[in-house]
Amino acid sequence: YTQVDAVTGTSTGVYTPGHSGLNANAYAHEFTPSTSYTITRVDLSLSKTGTIPMTYTCEIITQSGSLPSTLVGSASAALGDSSISLTEADVSFYPTAAVTSGTPYYVVLRASSTHATLYASWHRVTVNGRIDVYNALGPVWTNASTTRKVKFKTYSSP
Repeated sequence: YTQVDAVTGTSTGVYTPGHSGLNANAYAHEFTPSTSYTITRVDLSLSKTGTIPMTYTCEIITQSGSLPSTLVGSASAALGDSSISLTEADVSFYPTAAVTSGTPYYVVLRASSTHATLYASWHRVTVNGRIDVYNALGPVWTNASTTRKVKFKTYSSP
């Protein structure tokens, strides 16, 4: 695999899709590819709080207005408890999505359900800049952050 787009750095906190107390089952991070390619792997920097009862899906979705919108192709891949460590580590998902240079997309991490104490955490870095991260409960995207980016890497086929 060839790494194409990424946000990396030292973690300064987490987002917790699937945490019932935060009223969000999904988080989306905007990225704009600098080249056109087909995403065949996405690594997300994740950890978990214990044995998680839900699965997590990584999606690549389009933008409509300034919000996440529509799933791209078959850009969805799910993982469960055994794939996520108690400590921060890259977790690989294998969606397939053709993306176009200069067009905004979102990497989404979506939980199949919520729980009060058992959930995955998507690690983030602190930045200043445009709105990049949104959260959702169901289909409604809200709560934009302009000071945080989640850690991810996208790859094209080998």
